[in-house]
Amino acid sequence: MPMVTCVEIPEALRDTNFQSELLTKFGVEIAASFGSLQGKIWRLGTMCYVAQKGYLVRFISIFGAALLQAGYPADVKAALDAVDQAFA
Repeated sequence: MPMVTCVEIPEALRDTNFQSELLTKFGVEIAASFGSLQGKIWRLGTMCYVAQKGYLVRFISIFGAALLQAGYPADVKAALDAVDQAFA
């Protein structure tokens, strides 16, 4: 589905509480998967008003900060640059 982005869960974060901490600390909810992809990917909804540049920049900033806090080396600048290019 074009309005759902699937993100492979980094091996280092597969057995952590990353999802619940993202919701508790930042108020951001991401969906788990099911079936053969359960525990392997997160599903990120990018539809309706959430697909606006400002919301995407905010999400990527929060998601990147949460990844960094969890000890995963996220390149937040590269992600934000990609959003800028997509909306150029």
